[in-house]
Amino acid sequence: TPDYTRHIITAGPAVLPPGHVDSLIKVRMERQSILEGEQPPKIWAIVTEGALRQVVGGHTVMLDQLHHLTRLTEHSNITLQVLPFEAGAHAGVQSSFVLFDFPADPSIACVANLTGTLFMDQPGQLQAFSDAFDNLRAGALSPAESLTRITDIMTLMRGEQDQRKQP
Repeated sequence: TPDYTRHIITAGPAVLPPGHVDSLIKVRMERQSILEGEQPPKIWAIVTEGALRQVVGGHTVMLDQLHHLTRLTEHSNITLQVLPFEAGAHAGVQSSFVLFDFPADPSIACVANLTGTLFMDQPGQLQAFSDAFDNLRAGALSPAESLTRITDIMTLMRGEQDQRKQP
């Protein structure tokens, strides 16, 4: 969601001009719109439970973000799995990554960091990321169990939000 994105972008140590932050949010929202286009890409995302429980921007912002994720799972081109706390240490614990597979072009692995994004396209690198993804997918909850876990997290957050409102 735009609010969640704003909090993620502005959480780092870099101070960005307000107009630049708005531009970055706009680009992300436009990029996201391709998910509902005529020929949307297939996306298989694995998100750690910790990322879902981290209250970014407050309970309202985070609940909106979690609800947005549950709506995305209704699309046949999107698969979402939650890597639960009980999975323990995993292949993505050192860094997150995105693996892009293209029908006609070579695959690319991307690792974002504080100063930019590393793009890797060498066969050995790609195999390592592909193996890591397979390992994460195997350790994650099924898509149906993942949706249940997200719904449970939302219920807990609503309860926490209600407790904070009480005098």
